Amino acid sequence: MSLCLATTARAQPVAASGASDSQGATELEEIIVTATRHSQALKDVPMAVDAVSSADMAKYNILAVQDVQQLTPGLEIANTTGRNQAATLRGIPFDPDTGSAPAVDVYFNEINIDAQTAFTSLYDVSQVEVLRGPQGLLRGRTAPAGAITITTRKPDMDKVGGYAQMTVSDRGGRNVQGAINAPIVDNVLAVRVAGVLDGNRINDVRNVNNGERSHGRTGSVRATVEYDPTPDLQFVVTDQYMKSRNVQFQQVAGNGNSILASGPGFPPTVKLAANGPVAGADDYIAVADGIPQFVSETNLITFEGSWDLGPATLVLNAGDQQAVLNQLVDLDVGNSLPGYQQLQKNHISYYIRSAELRLQSNGQNFWNYLVGVSYYSEGTPTTTTQPNDQFLTGLYPSPPQPGSFYPFYNVIPVNVRITVPGTTYVSSLYASNSFQFTDQLGLQVGARYTHSRSQQQSFLTVSSAGTTVYDNFGTLPNSAAYRSQDYVTGGANLTYKLTDDISTYISYGRSYRVGPASVGVTAQLNSALIVAKNESSNSYELGLKGSFLGNRLSANVDVFHQDFTNYIGRTTDTINASDGLYGPGIVDSTLQLNWNGNVSSTGIEAQLRGQILDNWTAGANVSYVDAHYENGQMPCNIFDANGTPILNTPTVGVSYCPYNGRIAQTSKFHLSANTEYDFDVGAVQPFIRALVTYQPGFYSSVDHYQFNDITEMNLYVGVRGKDDRWSLTLFAKNLFDTREITAINSANASYPSVVGTYLATPPYFAETAGPAFNSGYRLVSTTRPRELGMTLSYEF
Repeated sequence: MSLCLATTARAQPVAASGASDSQGATELEEIIVTATRHSQALKDVPMAVDAVSSADMAKYNILAVQDVQQLTPGLEIANTTGRNQAATLRGIPFDPDTGSAPAVDVYFNEINIDAQTAFTSLYDVSQVEVLRGPQGLLRGRTAPAGAITITTRKPDMDKVGGYAQMTVSDRGGRNVQGAINAPIVDNVLAVRVAGVLDGNRINDVRNVNNGERSHGRTGSVRATVEYDPTPDLQFVVTDQYMKSRNVQFQQVAGNGNSILASGPGFPPTVKLAANGPVAGADDYIAVADGIPQFVSETNLITFEGSWDLGPATLVLNAGDQQAVLNQLVDLDVGNSLPGYQQLQKNHISYYIRSAELRLQSNGQNFWNYLVGVSYYSEGTPTTTTQPNDQFLTGLYPSPPQPGSFYPFYNVIPVNVRITVPGTTYVSSLYASNSFQFTDQLGLQVGARYTHSRSQQQSFLTVSSAGTTVYDNFGTLPNSAAYRSQDYVTGGANLTYKLTDDISTYISYGRSYRVGPASVGVTAQLNSALIVAKNESSNSYELGLKGSFLGNRLSANVDVFHQDFTNYIGRTTDTINASDGLYGPGIVDSTLQLNWNGNVSSTGIEAQLRGQILDNWTAGANVSYVDAHYENGQMPCNIFDANGTPILNTPTVGVSYCPYNGRIAQTSKFHLSANTEYDFDVGAVQPFIRALVTYQPGFYSSVDHYQFNDITEMNLYVGVRGKDDRWSLTLFAKNLFDTREITAINSANASYPSVVGTYLATPPYFAETAGPAFNSGYRLVSTTRPRELGMTLSYEF
């Protein structure tokens, strides 16, 4: 489904008029997608698909994949921590920290890539497609919620040309991008070179304790070469280099805290230096003492070769991605301990390599087929170091020391180092057959056999006060660290054409994900908290697609239901946990955890777009999804009356709470609507367009927060040449400056403490959990404030 009008695959990314010139501006332009691995009209594709073309990206100033969600309700992409990208589709979220295969997979020129690279910047792209529902057949990995495909622009084989585009805004936004195309041998060999320089304030948060503001800088260059030695043979190679450097602070909201943790048996309450001011959602502030830094450098090569054999075409897609990530994060994001920095350092040097060979028939009347093999390998060697210092009281009470932030506490240094030599290999064999029984009735059925094996071991080193507690200790048993799985996924769909312009379909899809082992855990936890179960899902969808009024109006509607067994989830908050180092049930770690639960997801999606007048278009897209757990048992935090964390399952090392609520803490309903009106004035064409998004508020029982309704409006006013070669656009994003919380932690950020007690008998010493240092702040994400800017683009 698409909100806006599609352009051809090689159209330049400049603002386009609302209808096809060849049709006299009276009909909607046909949208062509590649969701089924070959070019096909969207109205004939038996699945829910959103297509965002290069013209759409230019119209709505889309400079990153995150902005695509404005046009595709139900898709949410967020990076609240700065470390990774998390995508949600059809109410099914994905957090890369789970270690599992994505719930929403990302493809770049039909090649699997990691979301962090894909979502960093978007430039010189012909189309982005959002495929909704399980992708367990036609692509390399089995994503249960859907997939995002990004297709870059290929060279024009017989024409020199290109484009240049510049965007500036009052929020520090700077984006300069362009491309140049040159045929070397007409219709045989051509090259296209594109690049981008981008700077922005990311989440627009300012740190009040050090005066810095979130900011990001990205530079990238891409070269594409196409070689067509014969009319039947084509080779396309793309090489892209990208480097980004971000400083992204986590926003907080709350009253802050200037009180030391206290409780029964503790010394009198002692004042600390304030950790920050009172903060609301519209203040956009951070209070951490440390400066989070994220630097990534990626080189990506993709290859596509196709050979038309007459009755069938042989296609080879291959890719290689090499990346290095260096991250520095202050884990005390709420500044629970003023003047103390819990700095975590991550070094990740990884690769992704994949190849797929497939043979597909060329449009036979009755029977068409697609058979293929694919291979995917991934290596993610990671090194993490951080302090896990213990704040101990009760043993050595003494008067407060002048200038001390932590009187009555002994700080016991604990240093943690973890190395993860992770590797994954996935190979598969698949086949799909389609049968056109009559002009109206068609059937497609297929299956994919997959073999996967992985090494997810991690090695933990913990030292304290010169004593090594764990020395390169393997945190997982071999049965969990080295795993091999075989499974079958696939799907089927039945289509029936009611008229030449209206068709309906019913489809089934199955997905499967191997349960991951949590290799980034910096404590020796119970294996039940580290190794997740395998996940499977079955999905059923019924859809209707059609065009009306002489193709001036189109409508797509689908309803779906999906059941998950052992859905792989992750806690949104850090969970108090114990590895028994200081005794059973004593909290010595706070971390996010994976967990399994059965899930049911049911929804309806609809899209409407129309050519109201020859120079006036409008569209709307809605999504309603109810995705929730059924009789789930979720890791949670429980505290006694004094604020001391307690564990209701100390033998496992965490507390569990029953949970039947939504999977993603997001609204069930999403709406996106847009319109554009243009008119001729001499040799130019002024225009005005608007984009409105809406989601109602809801109460989150996980976050313990009532989210408000969120309505945002983007307004665009400008002028362009009638030949669409140039355009000037003034824009106001979030015109009415809506400032609402979109995500929030369930409790205030805190840091644990420990109480020590002397005993009269062996072991003469005992430790128990003490009250946490409460920062008085909850971590939040908020809609970005109003942004005013200008975009100038020129095609040559």
